[in-house]
Amino acid sequence: MWRTVIVTQREKLTVKDNWLVVWSDKTEQRVPIGDIYSVVVDNRAALISVNAITTLTMAGVHIFFCDSRHTPAALALPMNTHYRPFGVIKRQLALSDEFKALLWQKIVRQKICNQVKCLHLAGVDHKKIEPI
Repeated sequence: MWRTVIVTQREKLTVKDNWLVVWSDKTEQRVPIGDIYSVVVDNRAALISVNAITTLTMAGVHIFFCDSRHTPAALALPMNTHYRPFGVIKRQLALSDEFKALLWQKIVRQKICNQVKCLHLAGVDHKKIEPI
């Protein structure tokens, strides 16, 4: 269990032969249920069958349902496993806004440093790039 499936479009999720099947208008994608750690449904037009929800949670998969602001609004947890991931999420949500802002600042700074390193490796002089 190591994959996270993120549904961001009007897709339909079903289960067939122990595979999660994600249907869109043009494609069908399959993921082995045993490989899935979590599913994030981040589109209110997406559909997921009750069979898919029960099969996924029985396999230990956590299902997050997001609201229109892309914030988790509901969570389907397996009843037969431990609840450590839920505890981690609960502690993360309880962090103060100031601490979250500080963490976000550190993340953004590190991303910028990584971009500078990538530009350097690509032979681009980052000092000559015009700011937006």
